[in-house]
Amino acid sequence: FRTAASESESAQKVALLHVWPEGGSTNVDRRTHIEIEFDHRMAVGTEELCSLHLGGLDGEEVPGDWVWSHDHHVLTFTAHEPLQHGAEHTLHVGGGIVGEDGHHMDFDQHGFDMGGNWVDDDMLRHHGGMMGHHSHVGEGWQHENGYYGMAFPFTTAQ
Repeated sequence: FRTAASESESAQKVALLHVWPEGGSTNVDRRTHIEIEFDHRMAVGTEELCSLHLGGLDGEEVPGDWVWSHDHHVLTFTAHEPLQHGAEHTLHVGGGIVGEDGHHMDFDQHGFDMGGNWVDDDMLRHHGGMMGHHSHVGEGWQHENGYYGMAFPFTTAQ
């Protein structure tokens, strides 16, 4: 049973509309651009809550540039170098990413359909290395549900 208030809150949340490549994709072109599309105009600075890793979340971040579309609905990542041959990469969309109006993400709406998996504290602690610290547990990375966003792993072509 949903109340009018909960329906209103749900309608205001930001939906993740499209992620490329989707989690679980294989044979992805090494020169591909990573794209994340939202149904709301996103807040300036929220691109800092997205990262691309070589391997899993414990892998090094891939150097590159995150750029918003003119309407701030699509975030595109371009790596400085082509991605490694036949390697797993993981796109991490941080849990604290918000729309321009301050509304949080509704990862449940489409995230799982695009191959996303919740990023939890144990996963980050396990992958955090020394002292269990991971750079993606700081301010802004945690979603209101306690998770640290979603991970979308994919593998590049040989």
